[in-house]
Amino acid sequence: METQFFEDGNIATLGVESLPCQKVLTYQLNGIGDLPKVKVKDTLLDAILDSIYSSVFHQVLPIGSVKIKSIQHLNKPMSLAEGSNQSGYQNHLAVKVKETSLSIKRFMKNAEQESMSAADRRLEAFKIKQSFLEINQYFQSHERFVLFINRSLANCAQQFAFCFVHRITHGNINNDALSIEGRWQNNNTSSFHNDFAENSFTSSSLNEQKDVALSLFLRWVCYYNSFNKTQIETSELSQYFYAIYNKYLEYYVVSVLGVSPDELPLNTLARAELTSGLIKLYQHNASELDIAKFITQSLSDITKEGSASYKLLNSAITSENQHYTPSSIITKWAIIGLRKVYFNALFQNNNIRQSLAIFLSKRKLDQVLELSNHYEDCAAWLFEAKDSSVHTVIFSNKKLLIYFVPVTQSYVVEHFDKGHKYSFIDAKELLLYIQTQPKLDFNLPGFLAWRGLIYMLTELLELERGQLA
Repeated sequence: METQFFEDGNIATLGVESLPCQKVLTYQLNGIGDLPKVKVKDTLLDAILDSIYSSVFHQVLPIGSVKIKSIQHLNKPMSLAEGSNQSGYQNHLAVKVKETSLSIKRFMKNAEQESMSAADRRLEAFKIKQSFLEINQYFQSHERFVLFINRSLANCAQQFAFCFVHRITHGNINNDALSIEGRWQNNNTSSFHNDFAENSFTSSSLNEQKDVALSLFLRWVCYYNSFNKTQIETSELSQYFYAIYNKYLEYYVVSVLGVSPDELPLNTLARAELTSGLIKLYQHNASELDIAKFITQSLSDITKEGSASYKLLNSAITSENQHYTPSSIITKWAIIGLRKVYFNALFQNNNIRQSLAIFLSKRKLDQVLELSNHYEDCAAWLFEAKDSSVHTVIFSNKKLLIYFVPVTQSYVVEHFDKGHKYSFIDAKELLLYIQTQPKLDFNLPGFLAWRGLIYMLTELLELERGQLA
């Protein structure tokens, strides 16, 4: 929601009669409402929710997301019953302006064939035929198409492995949820999860989304085989996908501990052992406290010869040791890992949806844009974009910034509203200070982070005590 495309704002209000065409330059219009050639009906609330997740995923996920450039509010309710002033804007129609993308849906039959008229089915068959003629002209050979499918499957394997490790779900993987190169789109059902305590979220939810994505690409290949009379082996593609997925799981698993995957050697038994431990933990529907204990215990085991942590992480400590002490490196890693556990709830779907609904019910579109920017800022510090060689962010909002300084092994709190800056020698001092501060000072969009911050500092305190023992 950052590019001004129509009118003078990112969420402009348009009359229904002023709808633009379906594609403009390198952008495409995703109609939410009764647009020509578009039969999807949804709300302004879902359009903005999709935009927020798309922006967050664009900077967090390894393959990213199809970026939404702006949202056009049509100033028209979905139904007459929702047209009263009391309902606000949340149930109004909208149009999303996004980057041009091509989804698998274009090459497949509509799932609701029985409800379509004979004329619509013939038209759909003609469009699918045209799509395959275009793709054949583009790739020029079946071998090049196979290479493209291999790359797309590798992208999907990387994306879903990352999401498994960090407990991120799309929520509705279907043939219109993925671009043909593996980027996510239509993200209004997506969510981040801080634990498995929610009834709707289990470890199987994380596993199933990659399987559904694979099945969609294999169906596309089957359509391609049928149209071109080729025999591309889907079983080989499936084996390739799972082999790449497992490698990426081992690659990303150390990021749960706050360690950069590139700092460690690949294809080690220790990495596989750590991956197995994380999968087992998730399968037992771990709480956020269980995941936090997994992080601190793994980092504590660095000193135990023979443990996976000792074999895997000591090389990273050695590479960083020219600037920091081993204990400061471990603390830095723990902060990066723990903040994703305790603050992931910020990006839970219900939390964002409720925050948006409050502003839209009051028709405050300017505050909705500000809220979206806050979520992007939070994603940046939560997923390391705001960290540097001199500090590691623990918490950040409009009022204050808390960070760890590895060189001095100290903690700093900066109060932007008061113009004060305080330094603390250890986690215990910082914890005692935070407990004396107003809880509302630690507010994030739709989420009060004070409790998670207290838990996080308590874990850091235990880790520091273990290092001194």
